[in-house]
Amino acid sequence: RKPLYPVIGNRDRIGKGAAERFARRFGLPGTSYSFDHKDAHFAVLDTAGLSLTEKTLAWLDRDLAAHPKGSDGIDFLVVAMHIPPATGEIHPHGTRPGYEERSRKLLRILKKHRVDAVLAGHEHMNLAHDWDGILVVVTGIERIPFLPFQRTGFYRIDLEDGAVRGTFVPVDAAP
Repeated sequence: RKPLYPVIGNRDRIGKGAAERFARRFGLPGTSYSFDHKDAHFAVLDTAGLSLTEKTLAWLDRDLAAHPKGSDGIDFLVVAMHIPPATGEIHPHGTRPGYEERSRKLLRILKKHRVDAVLAGHEHMNLAHDWDGILVVVTGIERIPFLPFQRTGFYRIDLEDGAVRGTFVPVDAAP
């Protein structure tokens, strides 16, 4: 039996009280939360409202400060969010005004705490790139006719030997 740690998505927020129902359904303390697994600390951010709020950024800064890399057996720090940060290479669709500026603030927080990776979805593409020393992985694609150049599959993330590796795993997508 494997643990499940979901990230709320924009479609999970449709309707009054939807975010609270999501958290309750999965037994979460809220839609932004954190947990430790083996030698990694994961912070899950709620960006499903198409924004990256100051409140969420402040929570992340406090959470990462309370779980510093190198203490209590934590060797890796990973942030997961539905909508990826605006990185210069990634331009998330549908975000609210100020998302790029808050993404830059997010990068400062990530670098301050030496975060290893950011995991995201939302864009219906598979992409892994270096964002100023931090691995950003956007994954989760179904076969979409208007994106014929995209590979169908997902990224497997391995945290071991002091390194974070993202490996693309193709999935045979029969028509």
